Formats: sequence, C-alpha cells, structure tokens
Amino acid sequence: MIAGRESVRLAFVAALQHLPPRQRSVLILREVLAWSAQEVADLLDTTVASVNSTLQRARATLADTATDVYRPLDDEQKALLARYVKAFEAYDLSALTTLLHEDATLSMPPLPLWLRGHDDILAWMSGTGCGCRGSRLVPAACRRSGSTARASTAPGTTPGR
Repeated sequence: MIAGRESVRLAFVAALQHLPPRQRSVLILREVLAWSAQEVADLLDTTVASVNSTLQRARATLADTATDVYRPLDDEQKALLARYVKAFEAYDLSALTTLLHEDATLSMPPLPLWLRGHDDILAWMSGTGCGCRGSRLVPAACRRSGSTARASTAPGTTPGR
C-alpha cells in the first residue's frame, strides 16, 4: 500500500510541476479537497467561470504532459543535468542551489521528508542531509512521471545493493 500511495504522490508532484501557481491552486482545491467552484472563486476573489476555465486549462496541460513523458532530453537539458550532477557529487551546495528553480522541492521516499525552496534544501543538505556527501548520481528514469531519479551510493558501493 505504501508503494501505491507513493506512486500516486510522485505522479501528482510531477504533474504539478507543469502547472502555473493559479492552476495548481484551483486543481488542488477542486480535485483534491473537493471544494465547489463557488468556494474556490470566493477564496481567490474571482468568478466561478474563471475557476472552471482555469481547471479546464490545468486538466488540458496535464493531459498533454501525460503523452510527453518519454521525450528525450535536448542539449540544453543535458548540459543543465551535467552541471547538477557535477555540483551534487562535489557537494557544492552553492552551485547546486543556484541550479534549482525557486519553487524546487526535495523528497526522499519513503522518508516523510518534503522540502521546498533554496533555503530549506540548502539548510537540510548542510545539516541532517550531509550524509549525501560523497554520493554519486546514477542515471535512472522514473516510469510515467518523466522525471529523473537519484540513486545514492556511498563510496565503494553499488546502487540497489
């Protein structure tokens, strides 16, 4: 059951990465929390028609991204990934957090860890997360989400063992 919940959570997080903040808000309030369109409109100081339109755009975006999850990285994305891997493996936290989006999140299933933003990620990796120092990043693809994954390996070990 934990694996099932985590799969849903990862898929939801990956999908939300493709939505602008207002669409995220409307989607969560309407689809997850089951608020009425009127309740959402009141909260966001907008109209029911606007809420419904925003929800339609969010659903359309998610539908479009669901068919595009296996798209290979372009040269710019490969270069960004290479810089990220280099910064992580050198444990250069300044360079690493510079590469992250302002709304970056860090999660480490099955741990109940959820960090958001440069400051939180930097603070955790400088403190409790310092056990990642010396780890290597091993390429892995996440099924369905289109995300990349990190396999942590302590020096002298093999991922998955």
